[in-house]
Amino acid sequence: MRFSLRDSLHLRAMWKLSSWYRDLLHLRAVKKSYRARRADLKLGVIDLRKLNPRQESFICEFITSGNATAAYRKVYGSVGDNTARANASRLLADTRIQDRIKEIQSEVVSEKICDSIELQEFLSRVIRRELTEEIFLPNGERIERPNSVRDALKAAETLARISGLFVNRAEVDLNGVMPVVIVDDI
Repeated sequence: MRFSLRDSLHLRAMWKLSSWYRDLLHLRAVKKSYRARRADLKLGVIDLRKLNPRQESFICEFITSGNATAAYRKVYGSVGDNTARANASRLLADTRIQDRIKEIQSEVVSEKICDSIELQEFLSRVIRRELTEEIFLPNGERIERPNSVRDALKAAETLARISGLFVNRAEVDLNGVMPVVIVDDI
């Protein structure tokens, strides 16, 4: 079977039409998937705020080390100082990452660190002299006695500072006129 020029042009037009048609079908599919995704977003099925695994690793490393640049280098590989610093800063500026850091830090409350209420309770027990201290005498005898008055006073001062009752104030009189004296020592 022999093809003429007319047949080859016809086949070429068919090929162009088919590629155009394939592109059209692809665009329609993309548009449908975009519409479906928007619908899912409205329904709350898809969460765009989800962090990728590297961002989660960065958050964990940042929380453990406290150094954003070192955490970025450990997760994303060896990069230059300026690049690591800039990208770590960019990651820490992201609200999703800030929220996740706060969430993890609120979950991980160490039992070894006392909170302000526990500290105030301890200082109050010292002020009331409810705590005892052990004293070892030179002969090897051990005596328990309530804490000293000096410790109670220091605890009271510390508790007053924490509560905001004890404020260091410096009075400055701005209404007075200070004379200006020019001395010519030449």
